[in-house]
Amino acid sequence: MRSTLFRVAALATTHGVFVALMLPTVFAEPVAQTPVACELASPATRIICGDAAVSAHELSLRIRTVRTLGRSLPAADFFTLQRFLEKPPANDVLPAAQLDSLKNDVAVKLLACEHLPDDFSRRFIAMASNDALGPVWQNYTLQLLDSLWLRDERPETRHEIIKTLTAATCDTRPTISGVALLTLSRLVEKECASTGNASPIGASPQPVPSRSELGALALAVLQRKEAPSQDKVTALAVASECGDTCAPAVLSLARKWASNKTLPGMQRITAFSVLGRHGDTRDLPILETERNSTDFRLKKASRAAIIKIQTLNRKP
Repeated sequence: MRSTLFRVAALATTHGVFVALMLPTVFAEPVAQTPVACELASPATRIICGDAAVSAHELSLRIRTVRTLGRSLPAADFFTLQRFLEKPPANDVLPAAQLDSLKNDVAVKLLACEHLPDDFSRRFIAMASNDALGPVWQNYTLQLLDSLWLRDERPETRHEIIKTLTAATCDTRPTISGVALLTLSRLVEKECASTGNASPIGASPQPVPSRSELGALALAVLQRKEAPSQDKVTALAVASECGDTCAPAVLSLARKWASNKTLPGMQRITAFSVLGRHGDTRDLPILETERNSTDFRLKKASRAAIIKIQTLNRKP
């Protein structure tokens, strides 16, 4: 049995009736690969998927029903819910944002099941590259790929996860490249924690990038003119944790951002944080310019960075 490690994000809902699963048969062995007719799915699953007309517009009921799902699902329910994850936004009555949030809750539940079908990983990874599902759902999927990594130890699955995340760092739609970098960063941290050092891409059955390779991907996002500012913020933060190889480029860019008052606030705040952790006394004049800023966020970030540099007395 593959090990399970996941985090369920609780979602507050209004009061209502909980719907219990009706089908008694659960699979004690890995799910068969033969497609199962969705008509055999339980009433609970049909409510979640919006197939029951009375529930289609009731987001809170559909969310509460997801929370009743256990870790052993009937095959018909699992396949129906898996197909629901692949539903384009236009095919559901819920607004896209609500549908994507609901699908995220369903995905977390499926990833927590005791057994996953052999083709589940392939189909799940494919959603991250399926533009028809929309960028928000692709974002959710990318966030969950490290959870899938823990559930499926097959080398071919892990290779596809890294390949998909690496490709997503080149996406210029808002949040996509940043989320891909964050997910890769979590995988690198997990690999370092378990082995003491991350292996380079393609060097092992667990092709986690090294810190320097992750840093190179983050720097590529920073150098891409089309990359959204929020993704550049994430990229600078990730690159700043990737060791000495990235340090010169990271510090150079952080200093440019810190001194450019025309940039969005979050870019400068991130730059202040990087200077506080990796800068030296040469950066104090830049930080002092915002020490008494009317923008509380800039003032707080600059003062924190100044204290760190002065406390450690870091010199060039």
